[in-house]
Amino acid sequence: MGSYYTPGVLLSLLACHASPAPPVTRPRSDALVFVMIDRFADGTPDAPGAVDRTDPAAWHGGDLRGLIDHLDHLDRLGFGGVWLSPIADTRDAPIDGWGAFHGYWTEDPGAIEPRFGSEDDLRELRAELDARGMQLWLDVVWNHVGYDAPVLAAHPDWFHGLGDVSDWDDPVQVVRHDVHGLPDLAQENEEVHAWLRDAALHWIEVAHPDGLRVDAVRHLNPGFVRRIGDELRAVDPSLELLGEVFDGDGGKVARVARAEALDEVFDFPLHYTLVDAMCRGGSLGRVAGVLSPTLGGAVPVGMLDNHDLPRVASVCGEDGALRALAVLLATRGRPSLTWGTEVPLLGEGEPANRADQPWDGPGRLEPALAELLALRGAHPLLADAPTRTLWLDDDRWLFARGDERGTVLVAVNQRDEPWAPALPFDVGPGRSLRVDASGVVDAPPGLPGRGVWIGTWDARLPAAPPVHLRLRVTGAPDGELRWVGATAALAGWTPDRGKVAADGVLDLVLPGGTVLVGKPVVVGGEGAVAWDQGPDRIVLASPGEGCGSRCALELELAWTN
Repeated sequence: MGSYYTPGVLLSLLACHASPAPPVTRPRSDALVFVMIDRFADGTPDAPGAVDRTDPAAWHGGDLRGLIDHLDHLDRLGFGGVWLSPIADTRDAPIDGWGAFHGYWTEDPGAIEPRFGSEDDLRELRAELDARGMQLWLDVVWNHVGYDAPVLAAHPDWFHGLGDVSDWDDPVQVVRHDVHGLPDLAQENEEVHAWLRDAALHWIEVAHPDGLRVDAVRHLNPGFVRRIGDELRAVDPSLELLGEVFDGDGGKVARVARAEALDEVFDFPLHYTLVDAMCRGGSLGRVAGVLSPTLGGAVPVGMLDNHDLPRVASVCGEDGALRALAVLLATRGRPSLTWGTEVPLLGEGEPANRADQPWDGPGRLEPALAELLALRGAHPLLADAPTRTLWLDDDRWLFARGDERGTVLVAVNQRDEPWAPALPFDVGPGRSLRVDASGVVDAPPGLPGRGVWIGTWDARLPAAPPVHLRLRVTGAPDGELRWVGATAALAGWTPDRGKVAADGVLDLVLPGGTVLVGKPVVVGGEGAVAWDQGPDRIVLASPGEGCGSRCALELELAWTN
């Protein structure tokens, strides 16, 4: 748990009686749904012996035709787009008990996997998505090929051939060595670059995707994604790249996103803090502290799980998963959900977390998820309006999203006791929802134990005055004092990038309502680093009443040995 410093009172907004927001009428959200093709729906008969649904590592027969046949389901839920697992020709046979059905063991990036269907099926899928106003995102695998792929024998010079990564902190190994034995492509080789680029251009010609999800960005040669992205956008200027930078350090994610000119990037810092807080008893302050507007200029794409992570309902239980979904869908950026979340599908690890979508009836979370996606679709400010924390401790959090378009207030209560947070204005009769064990219901402000409350109003959220925050550390060992942390203002958890405190004092100017999560470190001779041994410091930069156009907040913190 963090230690909290929340002096002052709740941010004062304009006192007003807001007119109610219009009722939700199932507008489409911006949320993506990830569909693993083999595990979603089987629309075309398979060859005898090709499918074994009793084996969780075998092929289960899902294909593009099955997805087309079930698009109305995703449409009714309110998703704004579909992100497909890789469609390219992939290894067929399992290896060491691990199946190849997922598509990430690519053999030919420019040819479609026959088990999934044909290019005509892909064109039809694109047309059906267009008819529903939904996006199409394709997954591209540029780091490696599958085990024993034919290209290994045909072009051995296309691969680094340096063996597995043994030191995950070595930047050279992470980029040039094999990840779990998958042959690592040398993207700096011009022939490799052209091979991958031309394959992507082929899919752009066939399917006109809205974006490409780029697998394993941190393992690709630095600058490769930026270069190939420029080449692809020269053909399709509207194309976006969504990168997977599998790291919980927001500073590292932001640096990669900026260096590679990613349009969007998966928000692993939010994933780890949100699941920890909502499902494992962690601190809500850590969630509030990672909500930067962007990550290196890229739109954050938040998620509670994916095909590489435990299913959220397995970690949180059904009620906890629903509360976590409510918070995810009320935060900035773009949300990404995994197929079967509405069921909810379960699974702690592979291949259980990659189970088949059942089609024998509506999922238990389906009505609640549709209601939350509709709320997000009705209020676009949930995607891009600034986030301002109004009240915070380990188990309770009140935050606002808003600008000239209106205001959304969100209260999260992880305690068993009811909570009636002090709201910043007379909210009037605006639309508000409560999410708890009973599902999603219309409800006035206030929360029973363990619930999330979301209210929307037309009232504009005024700008908060900035806060001059001064953090003074006493009792630190000799050396240069720096601050590191989860927040963008502290540039991540890497000491050599930390904010230097002059004479033990760090001065920052932050927007009012910003949450700072971090701790002091001391860098001594020859770069030796001493870390404060206490909990992370969680500070709410909260303007006090009547502080004018700029507020000051000074805290003295003792170093913990």
